[in-house]
Amino acid sequence: MSIKFDLQGSDSEPADGCQLVTKEHRYTRGGFGWVTQPPHTEFSGEEEIDSLHRDCISSTQDGVFRLNLPNGDYRITSYFCSVDSGKHKVYLIANNQKVIKKLIVPSDKTVIKRVYVVKVTDRELTQVIYTSKERVQRNPSTHNHWIWNGFMVEKITNQ
Repeated sequence: MSIKFDLQGSDSEPADGCQLVTKEHRYTRGGFGWVTQPPHTEFSGEEEIDSLHRDCISSTQDGVFRLNLPNGDYRITSYFCSVDSGKHKVYLIANNQKVIKKLIVPSDKTVIKRVYVVKVTDRELTQVIYTSKERVQRNPSTHNHWIWNGFMVEKITNQ
């Protein structure tokens, strides 16, 4: 079992085989979506970037995304690509585990992929994405918001 999420603006087409997630996609029991209230921002990049990585959702506030899943072990692959002119610091917690710590996403449109394994025990995967506590942008080359382009969830089958 695998499912892929494309985080982007509501006017964009999702990448092939992906579930569309916009900043307005609210969590409902039994489904998936944002638990936190916006303000999230949607960005769209240039056509030269493939469709999964071209668009992203971002915010200076913590973002909490929840997905209902059967209990078990899952491999999560998160994708990050700066589609604006700055680099970004990203931190991510998945089911209470710090899985991404101070990831620097460069401003050169490089796609960064991070893979982590999470155990689901209460039928929910909760991911919290955030940036550093410094909420004031002092250096114009480093932005004060996180970005997230998408992620894939794959169930790990025990052999």
